[in-house]
Amino acid sequence: MSYGSIPDDRIYRVFVNKEKDTIEVVCIGMDKLDVKVEGTYSDIDELPEWLQERLAVLMVSHPQPPTNKIGNFGRRIDENTFWVIHPNTN
Repeated sequence: MSYGSIPDDRIYRVFVNKEKDTIEVVCIGMDKLDVKVEGTYSDIDELPEWLQERLAVLMVSHPQPPTNKIGNFGRRIDENTFWVIHPNTN
C-alpha cells in the first residue's frame, strides 16, 4: 500500500480508543522508519512532538467520509482513526 508518493514506512495508523483512554500507534509499512513510536500511549502528551502536532491538525478535520488528505500531515479516516505521515524525508 502507498499513500500517493508517500512510502508506507512513513505512514502511521493512530487509533484514539476512547473506551480505554489510550492511543494506539502502528506503522503501516513493513520497513518501519521509527519503530520507537509504535505502541500504546495513555496520554497524547506521551506521543513524540511531531506526532502530537500532526494529530492536532488532523483532529480538526471532518471525520465523515469521504475524507481528504491534509498536505503531508495525513488523513482522518473516521472519528477515532487517523493516518499520520512521518515528517522525515529520508
